Amino acid sequence: MAAGKLAEDQSEVHWKVWLRVFLGGERRIDVAHSLGYKDGSTVTQILKRLESKLEGQPSFTRHSVSLQSKFKELLSSIKS
Repeated sequence: MAAGKLAEDQSEVHWKVWLRVFLGGERRIDVAHSLGYKDGSTVTQILKRLESKLEGQPSFTRHSVSLQSKFKELLSSIKS
């Protein structure tokens, strides 16, 4: 699970959630429970806040592009 591995290396919870939900395809409720949240609504709110930051802060956009690139590299190394 490449997204989970990348998520472990992230210090900020919003990147952990983003990686696991959007790149890893995990269900929001499963991610929420694994992080100690009661339900998936917390994950939804985390993702909404991150989405607004991605629109307004170029550093967040650069970081998301970097994570996507690392994710693709991990996937290709697994397939090889």
